[in-house]
Amino acid sequence: MTPPSPVTLVVGAPEGTAEGDNVGTRQIVQAFEHEGLTVLGRDGRALPQLAESWAWDSDGRRLRVRVRNDVTYHDGTPLTAEGVAVALSDARDDPGLRLLYPGLGDVTAIDAGDGGEIVISLASPNRLLPEELDVPIGKPGTGTGTGPYRARPGASGDVVLERHEQYHAGRPAIERLIIRPFSTMRTAWASLLRGELDVVDVEPHGLRFAENASVQRLTALAPYLYMVALNNDVPPLDRTEVRRALNLAIDRDRLVRRVLEDTSQLASDPVWPELWAHDATLEPFHLDLPTARQLLDRVGLPVPAAAGATGRRRSRFTFTALVPAGIESAERLALEVQRDLFALDINMQLESVPVAEFSGRVQERRFEAVVLSVISGPTIGRPMLFWRAPNRAGGLNVFGYANDDVERLYAGLRSPVDEQTFRASVSGLQRAFRQDPPAIFLGWERRTRLVNRRFNVSADRGRDPLYSMWKWTLSAEGTGRNGRE
Repeated sequence: MTPPSPVTLVVGAPEGTAEGDNVGTRQIVQAFEHEGLTVLGRDGRALPQLAESWAWDSDGRRLRVRVRNDVTYHDGTPLTAEGVAVALSDARDDPGLRLLYPGLGDVTAIDAGDGGEIVISLASPNRLLPEELDVPIGKPGTGTGTGPYRARPGASGDVVLERHEQYHAGRPAIERLIIRPFSTMRTAWASLLRGELDVVDVEPHGLRFAENASVQRLTALAPYLYMVALNNDVPPLDRTEVRRALNLAIDRDRLVRRVLEDTSQLASDPVWPELWAHDATLEPFHLDLPTARQLLDRVGLPVPAAAGATGRRRSRFTFTALVPAGIESAERLALEVQRDLFALDINMQLESVPVAEFSGRVQERRFEAVVLSVISGPTIGRPMLFWRAPNRAGGLNVFGYANDDVERLYAGLRSPVDEQTFRASVSGLQRAFRQDPPAIFLGWERRTRLVNRRFNVSADRGRDPLYSMWKWTLSAEGTGRNGRE
């Protein structure tokens, strides 16, 4: 009797060949290979993953974490507290990881204690540290992970992920995942309809073309924020009044309808709207051209007189926004913002830049403005990666933004305070960002995955189903055609 073919699922990673893309192949592979001590809930709270539990000592300077005793690495060896202590110490000493997990910079020592416990000592209290313990943990010396799949090279740029037979949360039903990068979303969509792919992203403008009886559509709000980030050191963008005026000039309702196909949630600040402490009662930015004009007039940026005999309209000021070439959502958003600012007599010129060059220009601060989507949740610490004062952010704040109220309020969040005080500080942060916005905040990204109906999808409500694929099973209609090379 011929053994059944392995159950294989092929994931298309549109634009996954573009360096710096936040939905590319590397991010997907990392999510399946490695796990952290904690995992982030949709509301920004830390939940146990490789950790069984944790507790603070009374002074708030030592965190005791009990490591699970039923976890094995991909090579079959057991996860131990000693190994976790070494891996976490290596992460703390890695400059790149400290940029993404700045709470590690507070850590002075990580020691393995008794009974499968590690003790994390800090220079000063930081109640946000458990949220940053989602840093990926690998086996010391090899980097081998504990996740539901392990990677090996595939053909033609594919990455093949084979299931971890001893995965602590349960043996995955799908034996093999193939991550296949595509240069454009259109190519990936076509491959899905031909049956060559099982999962693919679809951008908002493509939803109307994505209806097909063989696929199911799964949508979730993602903690990525569309915005026009401003160089706060470049006049006149260095003026708070100017940045507020820019935000008041945007018709966000129309932008969401025209560009994001009613799939986004509007944004007035960079705090994730599903954060457990988010204040939804605050007044959002609305289109208000009269107030925007008053703000600009007040700081000496009136509309100049028409030029010459032609009466050609002149602008209050001009600035240039970088747009990543080939990222259609960014290009369309840029055009809509440009149109709105023109109504305020501001000339936002657009410069299309290849993605690799775009990333370099941003990191080197060679821009006046940039149109992009950045991670800004689900924790309160994620937006602060970009908006703490440059001398405090370790280099991720390339926008030059600094606000004393933001610094004071965020420092308060790190202290061991009760939930009511924490909520009040988050609300204060949101107010501070709206009074002194560092960027033109537009909306939150809503990701849509198209999935072949041969799979039963298991996903937590509202969460991106991509990262629950290890829970998926083959549907009745998929049985009998489960082998795919």
